[in-house]
Amino acid sequence: MNWLILAYLGLVTSLAHTLDLRYLLFPELGALAYDVLRNPHGRWAQSGTHLVTMPTVAAFIGILALRVVGPGLPALLVATAAVALLLRLSDSPMTPALSAALLAIVLQTQSFWYPLSVLAGTGALAILLAFVRRTRTMHTHIPRNHSVGWNALLATTALIVLTLTLGTLTGLRLLFFPPLAVIALETFGHDACPWRLRRDIVPIALTLTALLATGAILVVGQSALAALIGVAGAIIIQKLFKLSMPPLMAVALLPNLLTHSVIRYPLAIAGGSALLWIFWWLKDQGFNKPQPPINDSVSA
Repeated sequence: MNWLILAYLGLVTSLAHTLDLRYLLFPELGALAYDVLRNPHGRWAQSGTHLVTMPTVAAFIGILALRVVGPGLPALLVATAAVALLLRLSDSPMTPALSAALLAIVLQTQSFWYPLSVLAGTGALAILLAFVRRTRTMHTHIPRNHSVGWNALLATTALIVLTLTLGTLTGLRLLFFPPLAVIALETFGHDACPWRLRRDIVPIALTLTALLATGAILVVGQSALAALIGVAGAIIIQKLFKLSMPPLMAVALLPNLLTHSVIRYPLAIAGGSALLWIFWWLKDQGFNKPQPPINDSVSA
């Protein structure tokens, strides 16, 4: 199914560059495509409606938070709280929506073309998913989805505050990168997360993906080819480490949206991943009391 993922993302990247609609390929679209096309009956794929509505509404939330509050930590916290409330009220497991909201603030985009681009990308993915589902039979029962718990949301918020603060102090503005919020929510939200037991491998995989994506951009520039090299590399890295981690796709795509130099991107990803590892280690040591899992894992 990897060929279908690459074909879909290749088409979207080509349209994004041809039509000069850079946000048509927002990073989490890569993570969503990787998961739902490989697992058309999995947790993120269960609700085709949420696949489209949650990221789109979250993107609007990010734009509004930026316009009303202004760039910086307050806007990120407002957007995080609003998206968390949205996910809880809708009982949705669509954690990539949080990244869609935070991306607008991190990249300081106030254009409403951004949420419309998210709508177009996720809408096309939902249509493709419907066709894939017809060709693949669900052999096992997938329990009903649930949104993440409040403890996971609080831990993720604390990580956002820490990484953004340290990023401001060190000048590594992407020490907090939006996919980090999704990774943290999934990691802290349920023990059955597919990369939950791979704590030491995750920072390595994230950093290698960032290095490969950055290298592609340095060689061929920000282009559809660079984006495809990045996502293909993320797939290969998952194969090599026997890892199932859709957010790696988002990390591979993010540098294609940066307007400043990407040379420090791998360093920022490595730093943010290291801070995630520390939070993760503290949780495993018992600093964060275990809670009953209320989510199903993203299918491997």
